[in-house]
Amino acid sequence: MALLPGAPPAADFDDPIGMLVDCHRRVERFLGAQERVAAQPHDRPLEGLFADGAATSLRYFRTNAPWHTADEEESLFPRLRASPHPRAPEAVAIADALQAEHADMEPLHDVVNDAIQAWLAEGGIDAARHTRMGAALDVMGRVYAAHIAREDDELFPLAELVLDAEAKAEMGREMRARRL
Repeated sequence: MALLPGAPPAADFDDPIGMLVDCHRRVERFLGAQERVAAQPHDRPLEGLFADGAATSLRYFRTNAPWHTADEEESLFPRLRASPHPRAPEAVAIADALQAEHADMEPLHDVVNDAIQAWLAEGGIDAARHTRMGAALDVMGRVYAAHIAREDDELFPLAELVLDAEAKAEMGREMRARRL
């Protein structure tokens, strides 16, 4: 089994909500890769698929994941707040709760990123750093699972209902521009 199994995205910028869902699958895969890396003996170098998976996951969480957060916080959430649809307040309440979780995850990512970078550079990390990384990944796994489920199962279906075609098209244009 590959460390980072993947599938091509199912959606494009013409389906910005679908792109957000696709991104969730990538977050799950890259977080899983980091969890598998953390299960390796801390006093040995990461090699082969584990080194590749560690480096690739670091790049993903450094570049693509911030785009996803911006897609939600700068493109989706403001449009939900501006929507006149009668169910918009329901979507906004969910978005507000989820936005707070975005900031809560940053320090945990920092712990994991610093540990993996050191591990790759130094050929191992001390037991205390390994333990902190594992603890951060445990929390991240739980938070991401609930966060992603709430977005996929509640927020995104509401967004499809609440946002009109033009709002979605504008989102897609902004998401594309963010990646240029």
